[in-house]
Amino acid sequence: MEPLQAQEESPFIGQLDPGKHQLAIETGMYRAPGFAYTTPPTDFLLIRNATGAMSLRELTGCFAVGQQVPAMRAPVPGSRDVR
Repeated sequence: MEPLQAQEESPFIGQLDPGKHQLAIETGMYRAPGFAYTTPPTDFLLIRNATGAMSLRELTGCFAVGQQVPAMRAPVPGSRDVR
């Protein structure tokens, strides 16, 4: 956890009030706020593997992820930077 100093801006697109906590997912490519989500007992995860076999799993924990903030420049497809 990294607390923000009074003069620091929020690391997300939205506003983060001083003294408040926010779960975040951060990689070398993006940063995004995360929110715990309580799954109802009727929700399951259907998984299909590369061979086409399917399995059904119970969801025991889940997080919703908000808008991603890019941490690196992503070139536009077809631009000179891609070539």
